Amino acid sequence: MRPIFHVGIIKNTVDQTVQVINAGRTTLEVDSIELDTDSGAFVLDVEPAVNEDEEDSGWDLAPGASLPITVSFAPTDLNSYTATVLIASNDEDTPTLELPVSGTGVIGPRDAPTAPPATLR
Repeated sequence: MRPIFHVGIIKNTVDQTVQVINAGRTTLEVDSIELDTDSGAFVLDVEPAVNEDEEDSGWDLAPGASLPITVSFAPTDLNSYTATVLIASNDEDTPTLELPVSGTGVIGPRDAPTAPPATLR
């Protein structure tokens, strides 16, 4: 699996949304979605879990259903950043799916210099 970011302009945010899709035949119970780092350069945004069972704090995806996960990248300096989004579920083949994310902070474009208006004589 490839990382979902390449570069980001310092002090700006770039968002990428990925979909967790249940391609199976039974309900996929996603228990948790989290980052393996607290670098601050990456932030997750996932819709709140809504289940009938109040003790269940995860997401239940029926066959064919999907769950959008937005990862925001906001570099603070000229560094390379890496993290992994960890998605834990009841999937027998892949109980914890690892989605690598990485990005590099770059200097953004500068405004073109402005000259004073020309004076006509």
